[in-house]
Order: sequence, then C-alpha cells, then structure tokens
Amino acid sequence: MEQPVEGAPTDGSNQTIAERPSRSLMREDRTRLSGAGLRAFIAIAELRKISSKERLAILGSPARSSYDRWRRRALRHDEFCLAEETLRRISLVMAIHAALLVLFTDARDADEWLGRPHDAVDFGGRRPRDLLVAGECTDLMRLHRFLRAAATGHYMPPHADEASFRPYDESEIIFE
Repeated sequence: MEQPVEGAPTDGSNQTIAERPSRSLMREDRTRLSGAGLRAFIAIAELRKISSKERLAILGSPARSSYDRWRRRALRHDEFCLAEETLRRISLVMAIHAALLVLFTDARDADEWLGRPHDAVDFGGRRPRDLLVAGECTDLMRLHRFLRAAATGHYMPPHADEASFRPYDESEIIFE
C-alpha cells in the first residue's frame, strides 16, 4: 500500500482523508451526529415498544455493555462516536418513523399496520415489524423504501381488509 503524504491527515488505514470514498463520514461528523441520533433512536424505540434485544439487533448487534454506555452518554449529552454503519441504521429507523408519521395520524394505527402480516412482495406475508427488528440493514432499507413509496403516493397495495373498498371516481371528488 502506498504511504500517505507526510503530515496528511489519515483515518488509521494509511489512507488520507482525501483518498477515502466521498460517502464516508469523518470521525468529527460521526461524533457530532451520534448523541442526537441515538437519543432519537431511543425515543422511537420507546414509542414503538421495541425491546432491548430488538434494539441491539436493529443497531447491528453491538455488545449490550456498549449499547448501555452509548445510551448513558447520549442521555447525559456527553460526546461519543458511533460507527458509520450504526449511524446508517439509526438514520433508516428515523426515516421509517418519518414515513409512518406521514401515513398514519395516530401512532396506534401505525403500530397496528406494523404488526399485521402484509402480502406485498417486500414482506411476503410477514409483518413489517419483523423487517424492522430483524437486524439486517437490508431489511431496514426494504421497509424504508416501501414506506417512502407509500408516503409519497407511488405505491401501497391494499391490505386484505381493504379489498372490498372501491376507488373513488371523478364524480365523487368535489372542490368548493
């Protein structure tokens, strides 16, 4: 491996910061985002009644002691630095939560939707909550993609309970 220019800042991998992929977050950025991100994650997890074991899975299965240390530091507003992958997972949970807020005016309705088996291809008869707590980043991305499409009006197949509803026609849409 080629040695970095003498005096150039490195990230510990003998790669200068300029040589790193542009999508990578610098340590300072991760430190700045870690406390607020974890506090938001904790609030969402409490709202959605996500267990401690499920929280660890969502975050990529850190050691329980690490999570407890992060939690204490976040709640005290102390400085700490989460891994980029952990921050990515937190970001996905926040985006999922935001999409649920767009789709459902009541948290109970959102929780009900998360808890019902769904026939959409992304779920294959599983509950959306199962994707949320499975521990795979790809499952979080799949749930986020589905909810973002639904929240922006691009796609959301009806649930089996809604199959008997007929769509509105133009004569029923009235502007006054």
